[in-house]
Amino acid sequence: MKYLILILSLVLALEAAQPLLGMLMRIEDNRYLDFVIEQTPYRCELYGVETLEELAEHSQLGGECKGVVKKFYRTHPQVYDFAKNRLKKYQRYHLEIKDGSCIVFAMGRRSYAELLLEEGLAMKVPSGISELWQHRLERAQYRGRSGQKGIWGEMLWNKCAASLYSSPE
Repeated sequence: MKYLILILSLVLALEAAQPLLGMLMRIEDNRYLDFVIEQTPYRCELYGVETLEELAEHSQLGGECKGVVKKFYRTHPQVYDFAKNRLKKYQRYHLEIKDGSCIVFAMGRRSYAELLLEEGLAMKVPSGISELWQHRLERAQYRGRSGQKGIWGEMLWNKCAASLYSSPE
């Protein structure tokens, strides 16, 4: 009986350690990804970042920020469809759910949020995320800022991100 309980406990522990897999069904924009997880639809909102779309929507500068983001995407059409170019529909991705948001592992251990930060298409939220992810996202944002990509290479910082940060990190 002891061995049966031990084996059952081991099997349950291994099953709990299995990655959560979701099949990507729809890509609305760089911000929203729709998955099916165990036959249940799930809309993924990215953990720890705000995309350019969210910055435009929530910025204290309102319409001016929206206009700058629209102009940025018109002049850089390849990044408007960044999610559609990077992620593949009907492919399974490893997901981690945190605080009602999700982490999509798009390139091995690298998350989709990190890829967006490296391209300057998102900004790390200043607080409220775990220490591990805080560090990972800061490094990815630094790489994007160093390369002057996206929000860092254009005047988007002044127009949109001031409400999220008081100064660049």
